[in-house]
Order: sequence, then structure tokens, then C-alpha cells
Amino acid sequence: MKYIIFISSVQKEFAKERMLLANHIAQDPLLKDFFKPYLFETDSVSGDAPDNLYLANVKKATIYLALLGKEYGYQDATGISPTEREYDLATNLHKERWVFIAGDNQIERHPKMATLIEKIGLSVSRKRFYNSDELLAALKYACVSFLKQKGLIASQDFDNSVQAHATLNDINESAIKNFVRIAREKRGFPLRDTATTDEVLSHLNLLKDGKLVNSALLAFALKPQQFFHSATVKCAHFHGYVVEKPIPDFKEFGGTVFEMADQATDFVLSKISQRTGDRSLSNSVDTSYEIPRIVIAEAIINAVAHRDYTSKASIQVAVFKDRVEIFNPGTLPATLTIDKLKTAHGSYPHNPLLATCLYNTGNIERYGTGTKDIFTKTNEAGLREPIIKLDEGFKVI
Repeated sequence: MKYIIFISSVQKEFAKERMLLANHIAQDPLLKDFFKPYLFETDSVSGDAPDNLYLANVKKATIYLALLGKEYGYQDATGISPTEREYDLATNLHKERWVFIAGDNQIERHPKMATLIEKIGLSVSRKRFYNSDELLAALKYACVSFLKQKGLIASQDFDNSVQAHATLNDINESAIKNFVRIAREKRGFPLRDTATTDEVLSHLNLLKDGKLVNSALLAFALKPQQFFHSATVKCAHFHGYVVEKPIPDFKEFGGTVFEMADQATDFVLSKISQRTGDRSLSNSVDTSYEIPRIVIAEAIINAVAHRDYTSKASIQVAVFKDRVEIFNPGTLPATLTIDKLKTAHGSYPHNPLLATCLYNTGNIERYGTGTKDIFTKTNEAGLREPIIKLDEGFKVI
């Protein structure tokens, strides 16, 4: 049985792209064995009203794929287009949804299409494309990711891929010792600080046939950026409400994932307001920030742990007068939505080996509670609910 991909769009605007996608799915050596495209215009069934036909096929499909551009398309008596009807039905039926947007935010779009794109962005990760090659690449990536998640094809991701040019000499032994000490304290890590670097890395599955995998270098290398140039966190502080030059303060932090997260968190905390209490309740003086530290730290750790390290983009943190924005080049797993992030949910780490290292040091949990804590703690502090945007990556505001 093949997974049906329902291709949705304004037909006239994307006539070429619709056929391109359908033909690629039907002819690709891998995709043709697992997927079957559905196009309304090639459906030989007749007799049913068009509205009933396309909605019936959304129900039959496993995956809803939308191409969104400038036009909103035909509108029914209530002012809703077929594309939006199809999207709403796929959402209500909890279908897998893949959304590809033509062009950037500067393109002039029909007002209702702009509104639809904004609505979709509240729950689904969107991918932009600028030509046919990029569209096909995005389709192939989505299909392969889907098959890997289903366990239908072997997964050889960045996280557990061997870094051919690295050796144990590239590992910081002091960092390994420090990790073991913290992991024993936080999680009862079974190895002692007398364990060798080889033993610790092997226990963490960071060695494959005696060679280092990528996550070993991100967590413990002397110079991780020697291997991954974009594995950095860029932090900027702006006095106003928008990005503008000159930038009052800009820092780019490198090092291991632990170091990057700590440095970026400290940068943000140094830029936001701080309140110092007194000794009325204890001998120590309590300190609090206008945004709770746990919220900033959790958002940055989330970005470091789950970003796409194959991307050439860095994590970006921007501190404005009224908000903090944290962007990472990654996406939500298809099984998660923004609404699910607000509650306890399943854990689907993009980099599971790296996530294990961060779990052992107490930086993250394995139970999908991190983003829930962000929403809970901001609410407890009387702050507005954070906004998550899935446009060209994952952004928390």
C-alpha cells in the first residue's frame, strides 16, 4: 500500500509545478515505491461535484501537500478557496501536512493568501522555494524524512555520521571529565571520572568503528567550529524595536554546545532588566529577571539541541526593547504542532545522540516538557504568551 500525497494549490498558478511534483513522485526510484500523487485535474472519476471530489480525496490521502504563491484562487459563496478548505480538512483530520511557499515575504500576495500563510504558520513548518530544483529538493527531503520516521528506510543522519577527518586528539579530555562529573551528579551516569575518553564516548554511542561521529565533536571537541563552521550562536542587542544599524552589541559564540548555550544565555541576561531583592527571607539576596532565566535558557538549549547542523545558517538571538527572538535553522517533526508544544508531548530530538549528552548534564529532559516550561513560566511571570513561528526555520519570540 502506497502513501497518497494530495497536491493542493491554485491550479492555474502552479500548473507546471503540480505536474512536476506528480511526475517526480511517480518516477523517482525511491519515492515511486512508497508514494502515490493525487492531482484533481488528472482524476478520471466524474459525476461528483468538484467540491465533494477534492474533499473526498483529502480524506483518502495520507499527506496533504500545499503550494502557496500569490493568488488565493476561486472563492465559494462564503469567500473560502478550495486550497484553504482542503488545508482545514487535512488539519481537522490530523493529516501529515507539507507546505511549500513560493518566494519570500517581499512578494505581493492576495490579502487572503497572505492571511492563509500566516494561519498555516501557527501550526505547520513551512519551506520556501524559488525555483523548480529547490521545490523538488524540498519534496525529496520531506519524503525521506517521513520514511525514516516510519522506519521504512535506514536512517543515517548528521547526528550519527562519522567525521572522517577527526581523531581522538581533537577531543578535549577535560571536557569529558567535567561531563562525567556533572552527569553522575545530575543523572546517576554509570561511568566514573577515571573512565577513559574512549570508554565515555563508546558508552554514549559517539564512536562508530573507532571513529568519531559528528555529535562527539559538537559536545566535546577542542575546536568544534573547525569541523562545523556555522555551528555558532550569533547574538545581537538592539536599543529599539527593529533590526537597525549600527548594532550596539554583537557577539558570535562558538565552542561546544554546552559553551555556546551558556554564553548566549549570559548575553541575553546581561541585556534585560534585573531585579535584586533583599535579605528579609534569607541570608542570600535573590535576583530575578524581567524574563525568567529558565525561559531564556530553555529556548536557547532547545535551539542548540534540535537545530539542523547541515544548514549553513547559525542560531540567531536578538534582544530588542520589548522582546527576545531566538531563531534556529530547524523544523518541527511532522508529528508535532505548535499547540502540542504548549503541553507535555512526545520527545522527537532532531539530533538524538547530542540530546542524550544534554540530557545527562540536566540541560534537557527526555519527556518533551521543555517548551511546555517556556509557556508555563512566562505565564507565571505575568508575561504574554511566547510566539512560535515556523518560517524558514524555528523562531521563538
